[in-house]
Amino acid sequence: MLRRPDGELALLDLDRLTVAPPARDLGSFAGDVLARLSAADVAADPAELAPRAWRLLRPLLAGYRSAGGVVAEDDVVTAAARALATRIAEPWRHRVPDAAAHARARRTLARLLPALLLGPPSRTAARPPAHAARPAPLPPSPSSSPSSSSTCGVPPDHVVVDGVAHEVLRGWPRGPGRALLELAAADGSRRGAEVQLDDGAARVTVHPRGVDARLPALADRLALGEKVVVHRPGRRAVLRGSGPDAPFVKVTRRGRAADAARRHHALAGLLDGAARTPRLLWSTDDALATAPLPGLTLLALGRDETADEEALAAAWSGVGRVLATLAAHGTVGGEAEGTDGTGPAPHPGTPALLELPGHDAAAEHATTLAWLDPVRAWGLLPAVGDDVVRDALAPLLTDPPGPRGVLHRDLHEAQVLVAPDGGLGLLDLDTLARGESALDLANLLAHLDLRERQGLLTPRRRARAEEALLGAAAPAPGTLARVPAHLVAARLRLAGVYAMRPRWRTTAVGLLRAALASA
Repeated sequence: MLRRPDGELALLDLDRLTVAPPARDLGSFAGDVLARLSAADVAADPAELAPRAWRLLRPLLAGYRSAGGVVAEDDVVTAAARALATRIAEPWRHRVPDAAAHARARRTLARLLPALLLGPPSRTAARPPAHAARPAPLPPSPSSSPSSSSTCGVPPDHVVVDGVAHEVLRGWPRGPGRALLELAAADGSRRGAEVQLDDGAARVTVHPRGVDARLPALADRLALGEKVVVHRPGRRAVLRGSGPDAPFVKVTRRGRAADAARRHHALAGLLDGAARTPRLLWSTDDALATAPLPGLTLLALGRDETADEEALAAAWSGVGRVLATLAAHGTVGGEAEGTDGTGPAPHPGTPALLELPGHDAAAEHATTLAWLDPVRAWGLLPAVGDDVVRDALAPLLTDPPGPRGVLHRDLHEAQVLVAPDGGLGLLDLDTLARGESALDLANLLAHLDLRERQGLLTPRRRARAEEALLGAAAPAPGTLARVPAHLVAARLRLAGVYAMRPRWRTTAVGLLRAALASA
């Protein structure tokens, strides 16, 4: 930005011109200004940084608002912290003397800035009056009190954002003191949030619409008029435009979309007609688009009591054939499917199992505890001793592993579409891996149990579905022997997943008890 002799400003370097939330540019400018604070300034008392930072930010915000702009200060501060984080390496690139100290100062300031400027009033007394402030820290949710041993807060069931009530649809634990949340307003709009749990309180940070530092393509897609279908902060988002033929666009972290596209093509070649996958329209390093597939999800078909029961059983038979097809593609270790004549013969053409990542029993054990341990600590599930949970999961690690093949790893009824002609479509291929075939089978059985507990599937329909699934999958004895251990893990994991969904917390308690009773 240049200032002419007459006081007018000139703007340079328009290579990255785009449409995005205004806080991004304001935060970029503020981050650049704050990056010029010296290392000594940052190393001094952090509390003194707050008034200095506000003296720098206040004229910027005042000028923006005087020109008619509307922006929340929280959004600008968050964007400024992210801009600072992108400038950490600049002292080295510019060969600044004592570059390491300056880089550390920028990293420290980027980490402290939101807390300094948006934290408790005692630390931000110099903060100017808010024009569009976001909610204050939330107390623990009244619907879920922590257990007596819990020192953390509890994730909230509802969050108010700019005066609008948002329901917590679901969440993802990120260790003992942090969780990602997906919020939904009454108009159907969704947005991501994070909650920090500490000292008996829960502090929620709501992501400004379209802003996710790890998903930079999200704002670009929203600018095109697409709506968020799912937003998992920092991980991925799914968006879609209007109209029945509008593609689904998945936004990922850098490099993840390219991997997903490769797995998508790989699975399409493996299924041998057992199911269709969405047609991949385009992909970049951090986004990919797929054409919609026709039909209803198998979940919707099962809960529709007017739907033909035979059609439902036929669809579950189709899912069984999908499992058999995936199990037949390559085996590494364990008993190969089909070697005893009870399943399909191993597929001859799967070189190196498509270089898919491995997912063994130890990885599944870790995934289960990553979901279950935090929600137990937060008191969202009944108090159960660590030894009880570990004993229930022990067979997963101690019993001999079963036959291996290609895994979907997140296969359930909402990932399967049933077309009008009865054909199946398979969705969400991000978690494709190599592993024990019993994992996908157990996950499907655990979901059938879950749907009955939710009242979304009658006991009779569940029994027909299980019969059709197992009959068509024709799992080898080694796979059947491993199903009980994987079923316990799947139920425990689902207990953690649904404990993070306030609507289904009672169902999660039932899953936990069923898993421990069957172990």
